[in-house]
Amino acid sequence: MTFPDSPPTQFPEGPPTEALHLGPATGEAPSVMPRSGFVLAEHPLLSGRTVIAMVLLFLAGVSVVAGSSAIWTRNQLLDTDTWTATSTAIATDPNVQADVAHAIAVEIVASSDVEAAISSALPGPLGQLAGPLTDGATSIVEQAVLQVVRTDAFVTVWEAAVRVTHAEFIADLEGEGRFTSIDERGLSLDLRAVLESVRTALDQRGITVLDQLDLSGVTVRVLLVDAPGLEKVRSAVGILKASSVAFLVIGAVLLIAGLCLARRRAIAVLSGGAGILVGVAAVLIVATVGRTRAALQLMGGVLDRAAADAVVDHVTAGLRPLLLSCALLGVMAVVVGGMLTVRSERRNASQSGIV
Repeated sequence: MTFPDSPPTQFPEGPPTEALHLGPATGEAPSVMPRSGFVLAEHPLLSGRTVIAMVLLFLAGVSVVAGSSAIWTRNQLLDTDTWTATSTAIATDPNVQADVAHAIAVEIVASSDVEAAISSALPGPLGQLAGPLTDGATSIVEQAVLQVVRTDAFVTVWEAAVRVTHAEFIADLEGEGRFTSIDERGLSLDLRAVLESVRTALDQRGITVLDQLDLSGVTVRVLLVDAPGLEKVRSAVGILKASSVAFLVIGAVLLIAGLCLARRRAIAVLSGGAGILVGVAAVLIVATVGRTRAALQLMGGVLDRAAADAVVDHVTAGLRPLLLSCALLGVMAVVVGGMLTVRSERRNASQSGIV
């Protein structure tokens, strides 16, 4: 009976002389994991250069919105309609009506020298009663003026007076010109056109104190904004002018730098749109928080809180359409940029074999 040869009892003295081939020769070390076609993308989505470009374009969007808002606000503050908006407050607010009526009555009595007329009409020692009687006359005139102030005709006179002095107001803010409506007291309005209406209102009450006076020489100047308030307006206009230029220049530089660095235009559009939206939100917060402070700074002369609020509200109301337009632009940029970015990434993944 024959048995097969036994296995060798000794191992080979050396390594095999031929290479052991585990697969096709590729020049690469064999991988312990199976190769399934996955490869790394050559251009990652957020490279360092891309991140820097996104930050620059984001800040550019914020700066452009801030600069545009500053220009708009400055122009609105200098607009004639902004200041004639105080007529709305005068027509609707009893406190402002009373303040305006008192200021006009004091001017009428002082300019027409009612006290001297009363004093000369009283014999002897009774002349000492001229002062109290003048105060009483002032109160009577004030009631007549208040009646006039509550009419649409007075609102028209007020608006006309504001428009006449507006050119001087602008020239004063720019540091130019010689003024008749602006002095050390502040900005005043010439309301002589209301005198005839006041005379008629007094006549209706049976008071003819003004009938014997030549009103053509009477000057009725009512202080609209006092000197401190006018100085605050000058400062605000200067700050808005400087900041608008600075923001727009910075925004342009950041925009150019960001576009030069950005390899992917879709991400550039997305970042710029996000910056615009943040800029709109920031301006809205500043306008909301600063509304009360701005109104307080404008108060002075006959500008009561209601009238100052009317000026501020007129400015902010004009700002809203600009911010709405910027917000719509920002949303469109974010949506379009986001869609293009997703589409680009999917295309790159498909070309690279990424499932």
